[in-house]
Amino acid sequence: MATAANRVSAQTSDEINRRLRWQMEERLAYYEAHTDQIETRLAELDREWESANARGECFHICLHGKQQ
Repeated sequence: MATAANRVSAQTSDEINRRLRWQMEERLAYYEAHTDQIETRLAELDREWESANARGECFHICLHGKQQ
């Protein structure tokens, strides 16, 4: 049985899992070589998360008519 930590990869093809792992390793190597860019990237990710969270809240309001 797949655990919470690996349930998606367990249901994904080996080829796609290999590609995702390669992409992750490439990103890690990039930021290891460009540590000065890490803070900027983290700020970008924070903004993306906030945007996605806001969209989720809007969706909830549209469905239920009020905030949680």
